[in-house]
Amino acid sequence: VKDGGLDALAAHFDRVAKAYVIGRQAREIALTLGDLPLEVCETMDVAVARAAAEAQAGETVLLAPAAASFDQYDNFEKRGEDFTAQVEKVLA
Repeated sequence: VKDGGLDALAAHFDRVAKAYVIGRQAREIALTLGDLPLEVCETMDVAVARAAAEAQAGETVLLAPAAASFDQYDNFEKRGEDFTAQVEKVLA
């Protein structure tokens, strides 16, 4: 998990309906989130599909990286591109 990781967001956890965590550090991130509802999805496509299926009208699905993702992506740009592609796939 990145330095500071999710600490800066902790004050806003009460606004999170559910977190969908992916990657090698998913379980560590899940522990950091404590009692926040979450699902370990392992990959972006699964996370986006699950979030899209469960999100209610008016809710926001936000990509909020808390750790490097070199286990799945060459760089953060590729991760962002995959998120965009998965969202476009769900909306198609």
